[in-house]
Amino acid sequence: AVLLSHAERPLQRLARLAVTGVPALGASGGACVPLTVATRLMVLRLFVNLLAMSVGSATLRERLLSPAAELLDGDGGGLGNGTSPRDRLVSLAVNCLLSADDARLRQAAVTLVFNVSLVLPKDDDDGVLECVTSLLTQLEREADAETALRGLCALREFVRGNAAVADVVCALDVDFGRLVALGAGAGGCAVANGLRSVVDDLRVLLKKKR
Repeated sequence: AVLLSHAERPLQRLARLAVTGVPALGASGGACVPLTVATRLMVLRLFVNLLAMSVGSATLRERLLSPAAELLDGDGGGLGNGTSPRDRLVSLAVNCLLSADDARLRQAAVTLVFNVSLVLPKDDDDGVLECVTSLLTQLEREADAETALRGLCALREFVRGNAAVADVVCALDVDFGRLVALGAGAGGCAVANGLRSVVDDLRVLLKKKR
């Protein structure tokens, strides 16, 4: 069902503004000012926590990840009128994942993608593949061991649930060895062991799905 309650409107608008920025005062042509890093981080963490709560709440999960277009937001732009809640949330995660130079934003974005991987329907190919291709791009250049671990955990969830993801990962020939090596400089055994464990799981899963 399409949810049209006013309770979800602020969430969808917040997700859009975190991507597009806010309209600049006195500017013509729809110019927008990006949100500050601190504000984007706050928005990301809000959705991370909401998705964590939604694991046990079908109603909240539907509000956050409905594939149906909601029509309340009529002010247009980027992710405006007619864009589904699911599309806005995925766009927020992907945008921050690929554009964030700030390590805190990248880690929060990866955590959001991981939470999405837990609750997004496994047969939602569009949403899953958009998250996965962005995640693989981010992992290819990630230098932080903790962020890489969270990203690999998200990738493992997607591979487990959707056969198309395994095909994409195999086709792109991900350098898992480089990601495991990040653990050597992580300053703690837990992250290093986590990286090895998740990569071992991924290799087994990918071998089974070939």
